[in-house]
Amino acid sequence: MGETLMDQACAWLTANDIEPTGVPIYEVPTITDGTIRVRVYRRGEGGGIVIDGDHVAVDELVKPLKAQPPAALQPWLKGIMPGRRLATAKPCLDVEFRYG
Repeated sequence: MGETLMDQACAWLTANDIEPTGVPIYEVPTITDGTIRVRVYRRGEGGGIVIDGDHVAVDELVKPLKAQPPAALQPWLKGIMPGRRLATAKPCLDVEFRYG
């Protein structure tokens, strides 16, 4: 079986020094002027995800674009994929929640 879109997304994020497990599954990165912007889960001192009231806290991460996305990811990045999500059996863009 070939590489899934999720596999390609995770590899591309990693190539741009972004930890895929820190990116919410619903998040769609944007690329402008040689930078990549993506929201990531905010982490506490112990490495756990920070909860802000009833929501998981997120921060915007801005990094220089080191690697161009594969062509197969263009519909996702343009927001024209159904649900704007990459669904797969291997959820590298999801994370196990740890408080603290």
